[in-house]
Amino acid sequence: MHRLPRAIAASLLLSGVTCLASAQPQDENSELTADGPIVFDDARNLIVATDNARLRSGPALLIADRIEFDRNASIARATGNVSLTGGAFRALADSLILNLKSGDLTATNYRMGFDPIVAEGVSAERKNGIVHLEDVRLHFRDKRPGEPNLQLKEAELKPEKGSFAARGVGLRVGNFTLAKIPRLKGNTRESLF
Repeated sequence: MHRLPRAIAASLLLSGVTCLASAQPQDENSELTADGPIVFDDARNLIVATDNARLRSGPALLIADRIEFDRNASIARATGNVSLTGGAFRALADSLILNLKSGDLTATNYRMGFDPIVAEGVSAERKNGIVHLEDVRLHFRDKRPGEPNLQLKEAELKPEKGSFAARGVGLRVGNFTLAKIPRLKGNTRESLF
């Protein structure tokens, strides 16, 4: 593969998927508030907040129509107009499950990233430090007609090892596909050029 398409693809891919490795919540001193009712289920050690529910945990802020916080497992399940922010990272999703101890998360129908790179897709997961994305499009914030972007069937990033792999890669300008690459692998610790 030519170096330039690989470099463009890799830089967009890395910018888009490293966002999941960044917003690390902290379980200690988590605070759940809401405009609506907050219900405590002492038997299951579960708190359910509705109507603009907000869970603050360290640098991370999770906002949704409904948040269920399992205090035993330190897991928050958010549904409806979900927003997760942590520093410069922001994620919007239909639903999101977040482990406050490990930082692992699962998001469905999401839009996330660091300005100006945005990743949009069907499902995103960070588990045991490995980021996995399915049916994702990486682009710049505004999605302009002539803008370069990537469409990926699958992508995986292992930040600790400094590696990434993608399958079903389409190098695109706007909605026009310039080239298709069956697989793309690389090392994030090496220079792309």
